[in-house]
Amino acid sequence: MNRKLIGMAATAFAFCSILSCSDKSSEITGIALNDSAVGEARVAAVAVKPSTVTDLQASLIGSTSVTLSFAQVNDGTGQPAKYDVRYAVAPISWGSATYATSGTCTTPIAGTTIGSQLSCTVLGLTPATNYNFQLVAFRGTLNLNAVFGSLSNVVSGATTASEPPPPDPVASVSVSPASSNLLIGATVQLLVTARDANDSVLTGRVVTSSSADGTIASVNSLGLVSAVSVGGTQITVTSEGKTAIATIAVTAPALVPVASVSVSPTSSSLLIGATAQLSATTRDAGNNILTGRVVTWSSANAGIATVSSSGLVRAVSAGTIQVTATSESKSSGATITVSAPAPAPVATVSVAPSSSSLVVGATAQLTATTRDASNNVLTGRVVAWSSTNAGIASVNSSSGLVTAAAAGTATITAASEGKSGTASVTVTIPAPPGSGNEPSGMSLLVDRPFSSLSEGGSWGMSGLSIAQDASAPKSPSGVIRATYPTGFIGGSGPGYAENYHAGNRVLYISYWAKLSSNFWGHLTGVNKQFYEWADGKPIFFFEAHGVGTGSLTPQVVLQGTQSDATFSPNLVSSARIPRGQWYHVEILLTGNTSGSANGVVDWWLDGVHVGSRSGLRYTSGTTSWNEFAFRPVWGGLTDRVPATMTLDLDHLRLSGKN
Repeated sequence: MNRKLIGMAATAFAFCSILSCSDKSSEITGIALNDSAVGEARVAAVAVKPSTVTDLQASLIGSTSVTLSFAQVNDGTGQPAKYDVRYAVAPISWGSATYATSGTCTTPIAGTTIGSQLSCTVLGLTPATNYNFQLVAFRGTLNLNAVFGSLSNVVSGATTASEPPPPDPVASVSVSPASSNLLIGATVQLLVTARDANDSVLTGRVVTSSSADGTIASVNSLGLVSAVSVGGTQITVTSEGKTAIATIAVTAPALVPVASVSVSPTSSSLLIGATAQLSATTRDAGNNILTGRVVTWSSANAGIATVSSSGLVRAVSAGTIQVTATSESKSSGATITVSAPAPAPVATVSVAPSSSSLVVGATAQLTATTRDASNNVLTGRVVAWSSTNAGIASVNSSSGLVTAAAAGTATITAASEGKSGTASVTVTIPAPPGSGNEPSGMSLLVDRPFSSLSEGGSWGMSGLSIAQDASAPKSPSGVIRATYPTGFIGGSGPGYAENYHAGNRVLYISYWAKLSSNFWGHLTGVNKQFYEWADGKPIFFFEAHGVGTGSLTPQVVLQGTQSDATFSPNLVSSARIPRGQWYHVEILLTGNTSGSANGVVDWWLDGVHVGSRSGLRYTSGTTSWNEFAFRPVWGGLTDRVPATMTLDLDHLRLSGKN
């Protein structure tokens, strides 16, 4: 209940002694108590007045304690009467003295029915002293029992206090301060004021507080707000359903500026490919370390060493640079020196090919491979080439290009860092036509030295010329020449020389040829030299396959046959046609029989058997070769000859059999 109303409804009861209050005996209801056991000491009077506050006064003589009892009230029907009561005996102190009590006299009881007897004893009283005791009660009828020794005096009376009015409700709530700006970690105490409808301040009301986001600002039960992290939130205070809001803004304290940056380590020496982790320390003006600051890294020359955003340095090439760490315009650097690792020494040298067979005037490119002790290939090492007999085979001391000079055998040596490897080179004189790789039992069909354009026989000629070359290997000095002038368009040849010969299933073709040193391979790689016809079609041709100034491969091609294909050398895959010197071409065509896939082609370059293909079906019947055509067609697309170039032929030999 409301304490204020309780105080207003107090009922007082007074005990007074006979000696001092005999004139008030008319107010007494009940029996006067006499206690012969205690002589002069007696309870003189008990009075109850039907008013809001009733005094009960007792005068005690020669007594040091008094017991006050409150008995059950009967409502006249024989049942206990219910009433709303809070009771206490007060004061328990008198003047400067405080008196002990026993029983329940200081315990308030609210909203209860007092049954049986509830009593308390006031101790330590002074005889012949008047004491006033109050009983505070609300509506109801009370039996008041004053007891002294073995005597008692029961007096009945009624209080007429009305039901207390309810407390004024809270009409509004305000909070102060209404807004606060706090740094992280700071606090502010909110003050809450509750008011009634008349704007009067109300006290003693329950107030609750809550934060919209406790991760930004929290609030405890007493309204103390604590800033937690950067942001904004609201604190809501509530009392009896009415609310008010305080706005809280939390900011981070201003950062202490960076005064210096240091890099560790201050210098590093790295081999190419190695890494080093640098670290940067930021400090304030008092040399205190600052954490969480942004640091950017940069390299003065990324070609020597790069640096990542985390300060990881990677060595790229030899040199010295500065790597810089910067934070808030302050910077410091580290010196990075990059050097190349000591090269692994050469342990072995190998030469490829390990053996070569060349005819006089031919060349071969040798290559040397250097390796370390773990057999890893080493690059960039200096290799010196030498020949045991330069009169037979010479070698370029730096490039390894071998040139055959005379018949015999020579050893070519490649040396690097005290280690060496060798290759054997055998030089032979080109076999004359009609010998060497020509099968036995062949019948001569054509043997023409190309001394002039008209040498008899069934030849057709156009666009070619006869040139003089004393170095022609078989029949100097006349050779037949095809000339490709500057700007010549690809897709055709500059001329032709054709011969219809007796048909044979087996055909041997031999000639020498020389391409000018500036011969330019067509962009398709197709650089034809001759065709051989069978069954009325040019189903076979030979070419020096290559593009531009690239290497030229001796290839044979089948077209319009049952086995169309382009064949590169498969016995000596490294076989190449040289520019600017004579080379010997030999072809042996073995036609298929009765439509079977049993045809064969073999070809030689400078006497070396470089390719052989079998299982071929040239024609649907038995193949019969019957026409040779020197038609040096250059490519099949547009392309143009960049500068005038030539192809020469010396001494054609054809032989055949069935």
